[in-house]
Amino acid sequence: MGHRPAPAVAVARAVTYTGTGVIPYALAAAAGVFARRRATVRQRVAAAAIALGCLVGGQAVRYEVMDLAARPRPPVGQWIGAVLVRGFRCGTALVLLIGSWGALVGISRVHLGVHWFTDVFGGWLFSTFWLCLCAGLLARYGPAMRCRTSHQHPQPSGAS
Repeated sequence: MGHRPAPAVAVARAVTYTGTGVIPYALAAAAGVFARRRATVRQRVAAAAIALGCLVGGQAVRYEVMDLAARPRPPVGQWIGAVLVRGFRCGTALVLLIGSWGALVGISRVHLGVHWFTDVFGGWLFSTFWLCLCAGLLARYGPAMRCRTSHQHPQPSGAS
């Protein structure tokens, strides 16, 4: 652990702190609010509540799986610094940014020595599954949420 350069450790600490506490919840709520450009206030509040519910549900399942697995973390003596560890057209750039952030948080925790890579990878797999499950349930049972393009495709002649 001692061979890691101080600037890399500082960046890893900054990134890893964004993955815990209020920040993921604020980002989930913001994602719900900004998911639809032409939504009413009520629709935006509902979308934020759904996003937060998905995150809270995922966290609850994650903690249960962690308790069931009961896998110990790397030895505390190997940790670098104190880390508190207890996320198409509709916003493609935002989706990529959030996905990259989630990957960086996981990588930073491995870099700092507070998690095993296999546990982080398992967390990424679980997060992907949970996101797909929530998105599928929302698509099936939630309000209609469609992407709007800036231009309309012409209808073929004779089409109504």
